[in-house]
This record gives sequence, structure tokens and C-alpha cells, in this order.
Amino acid sequence: MLGCEIERISTHFAFMKAGGDFFVLYKNPDHVDPNGPAGTRFHHAFIVAPQVFDQAVTNMEARGYVNLLPDTKKHTSFPGRHFYFHDLDGNGIEITDVTG
Repeated sequence: MLGCEIERISTHFAFMKAGGDFFVLYKNPDHVDPNGPAGTRFHHAFIVAPQVFDQAVTNMEARGYVNLLPDTKKHTSFPGRHFYFHDLDGNGIEITDVTG
């Protein structure tokens, strides 16, 4: 759905590629409590170009995802628009355009 590709997998890491960027998923031996039903404290953020943010949100909403931060422009830490949701496994995900 997010267009990420698996580059390499080891016993503790998954090396991922998203466009021209890379990120690593790590299997943590210490459990971290997940977010609550509408929580956004723990999440992965993906930056999209400002001109495709609205289409990204439309695509997510068409798939039944609800923005956990209903006002996409109200954020206390970072500029831009933000769409927070939980994936099917309950992981927190953010799509942002990080514009001023």
C-alpha cells in the first residue's frame, strides 16, 4: 500500500526501500506497549510531496482508514499536514507533507 520494497532481511532487521529513501525495521527483544485505540505516540512517518498529500489521504480514506488527528493542519511539533492511522497490525503510521 505504501510502495515500500524489502531490500534485505536478517534475523533481527528488515532493510526497506521507499522511493529513494531507506529505513530499517528492527525486532526489539523488549516489548513496547502499543498505542491505544486512537493513540499516535509511537508511529512511523512517511513524507510525501505537498502536491500528492491530498491524493494520499483520499486513497487511505477510500480504504477505510480514519485520520486519528482529525484536523490535518493542527500539529504541535512539526509544520505541514498530517494523516495518522493504524495499519492492519495496529502499528501507528503518519503521512505528512512537512510544509510550512
